[in-house]
Parts: sequence; C-alpha cells; structure tokens
Amino acid sequence: MRVIEQNSLGLDVAYIKLDKSYTLAEDRPIRSPDDAVAAIAEALKELDREVVCMVTLKSDNTPINASVISVGTLDVAVVYPREVMKMSILSNATKIMLFHNHPSGGALPSIQDIQLTDRIKQCCDLMDITFLDHIIIGAMSKEWFSFNEKGMIKPFDLKYAKNIDDINLNDTAAIDNVEELAKPVELVAEEQKTYHNTHRR
Repeated sequence: MRVIEQNSLGLDVAYIKLDKSYTLAEDRPIRSPDDAVAAIAEALKELDREVVCMVTLKSDNTPINASVISVGTLDVAVVYPREVMKMSILSNATKIMLFHNHPSGGALPSIQDIQLTDRIKQCCDLMDITFLDHIIIGAMSKEWFSFNEKGMIKPFDLKYAKNIDDINLNDTAAIDNVEELAKPVELVAEEQKTYHNTHRR
C-alpha cells in the first residue's frame, strides 16, 4: 500500500497495487512436487492470511496460469469447488494443482484440508480433469506437504450407465452426492490430527 496524497480532511489517501515482483508459474513443465513448490512457494509462504490458489496445466504439465481461488483470514479460508472447476474450464486445462498456505505454522493438513482434497478430486474426475496434487506451504519455513506424494489422492470409482435401464434420475443418493460436492469447504489452518508426517526440506 502506498500513500499518494492527503485529502482536505488531512487523511492519507492510499491505494493498493498489484506487486509483480515474482512469477507464480514458469513455462517449464511441472514434473514433481519439488517443481510445484519451486513454482509457487515463494508467493505463499510469507502471506499473513490463508490463501488458496491453483495452477492449471496442459497435457504435458506445462503451466497455463495461476489463479487465486480464495483469500481468507489468519486461520480460515472458504473454498467453493465451483470456482476451482470454473477456472479449470476457462483455462482449457487438462490438469490442475491446488495450493494453500498455513500462515500460523507448519504444513500438516487439517481435517478440512483432507476433505477439500477429496472433494476437488471427485469433481475433477467427473469433469475428466486430472487432479495432480494439493500442496500446503508452511509459513516462513521450508516445510511443505504434498497429498500426492503421501499417496492420499486416490482414484475415484466412477460408475457409468451401460444401458438405459441403469439410469435412475430419482436416485436420491446420487443427488445428495452431487449437492455435497458443490458445498464450500472452510479450511482451518489449525494443525489437527493427521495420519501422515510433514514433508520437510
């Protein structure tokens, strides 16, 4: 934020501008979690609030763009799966990666982080978009956590109708599942119980 003038009441008039001091994603393909962290960690680790962003990629893993999906507070960010899918489609992406930071500490995923990862994976499978990874960046540290590296991104078992008799538009379980996928997830940065250790660098 930069002060540019004072108004007639003696109050500072300020404006906020985009700081383009680094590039979020480079033109080179992202082949591993290390590549992904190198592409975006610097942009997230020093932020003072929880920010969720995504990188869309071509079929050869070359980044298309990086987009901010949600800006929250010190320990909370709300993510709508539709915003993730909208950017994926608008970018003509065949693959996506999700990132968010933990301003309050390390990179261990919370229960909400795990729920979001599962929900986005299911949405991507329905849209035939590959969900490569969800990476959490620790605040002001070299800690990060890759869901893919820990084997936590599982294949989603899609069952397609093989004939007309398999289609049941009154299937309430299927309707409930679609409605559940569309719900926002409130990420909480507080470190909660997890089944995996933090990946350290």
